[in-house]
Order: sequence, then C-alpha cells, then structure tokens
Amino acid sequence: MIAVLWLTALACCICGATRPSATRPHGFKTMRSARGPPPSGRTPPTTGRPVVYPTSGELRPRLDAHGMPACAARGLGESAYCVEDATYPTQIIRNVLQSLNVDLSDKEILARQPLNHEDSIDQRVCTTKRKTIYPKTARSADHEWLYVVNDVEYAQAVTTEICADEEAPCDFVSSGLPPGYTSACRQKFAYRKLLAMHPTEKKAYAENFPFPSCCVCYVKSPPLAGRSLNPSRRRN
Repeated sequence: MIAVLWLTALACCICGATRPSATRPHGFKTMRSARGPPPSGRTPPTTGRPVVYPTSGELRPRLDAHGMPACAARGLGESAYCVEDATYPTQIIRNVLQSLNVDLSDKEILARQPLNHEDSIDQRVCTTKRKTIYPKTARSADHEWLYVVNDVEYAQAVTTEICADEEAPCDFVSSGLPPGYTSACRQKFAYRKLLAMHPTEKKAYAENFPFPSCCVCYVKSPPLAGRSLNPSRRRN
C-alpha cells in the first residue's frame, strides 16, 4: 500500500473546491439590473424585447475532430478554454445582454478571484505561473464547450495558477525526505461560476467551469515491507 501525504503549507494560495458548489463562489457578483438582482441560481427574466439570432444551427463553438476548438490550449488537464476565439458571436451576446436590461455603464468585472498577499519570508515549494484571463470559450463541468459572456462592456476575469513544471520534485522538500520517499508538484483545479450562453435556448445563464487554481506538493512513501509473509512463518 502506498501512503500519500498532501503538503498544503506553502504549496498553493488559491486552491478551491474540486466540485461545483450550489452557492456562489467568493468574489462573484450577480449582474446588476435596473429591476434589481435576480434570485441566486436563476436566469434573469427578459423584458420581452425581441432578440435576433441566426436562423439555423445552435450557438456552440466549432470543434475539431478531437472535440476541441482550434483556439483551445492543449495539456491543461481538466481545464480547457480560449481567451480569443475567431467564431465568438459578439453581436448575438450583446443583443442578449441588452434584452435583459443589464446596466453596463461601469463595465463591471465579474468573478475575479483575488490572490493572497505573499509573506516576504515564505517561499513556495512548487514554482507556478499566475495569470488573470478573460475566457471567451470554455469547457464546463459537464464537459460541454460553451461561449462565455466576455466583452469590453461585460467582462468576467478568472485568476489562474499553473504548475511551471508538473511532476517535478518539490523545492526544499526532497532533500530532507527519508530514504525511499519522493515528492512531486501536481496541478489542482477549482470551479468558477461564470455567465455563459445556452447553446439551444440562446440565453445567458450561470455555469460552472474548471480552471487551474494552484500547484500542490505531494509526498509518496515507499511500499511497506513484510506484506507478503509466508503463512507458515506467521504461525511460528
């Protein structure tokens, strides 16, 4: 049996839940409307003003033979997204937001996940790359590619943290481990709730998307000795 220990100290700063939560994540604000905010978890009602959509097809990103948009970066594990997409239906999304009577005068930033301030005496055991992104296309928690509402008039920011060298030994840890023990940096993901476009109903709604959130150091012990003892020896 292999025992795995999770070192959380100095390993990450924005690790989130590994499953979508029924409640809104910290830092997420509901879009403001002239008639007040909608109830949590529900799509805001429309004003009845007609919205013009394409006459055929669904509002989905174009996928290649591997089930990925051409703009998506590979090798992100559970997470996949595009910050730029040539097929992004900008005008359709703007029409939808206008039909919801959304106040966009202050160009409010949504779903921003602030990072903790680092203490000058602390040092990370796993090297990471941090970046704030504004995804336009992303794969949801249900593995469905959707257009995310992100425009100059309505922006949703997500702060990501990616392992610079996943599976590399943890700094300041490996040299102090007992013989036979090993360490490795591994990517963790967290779900963020973002406003997205429904592919068939063509309306805005809140959906969960996984994003790389932190890099964690794991320590693995060697196999336990003496597990397969001879039965005759056990009786003695």
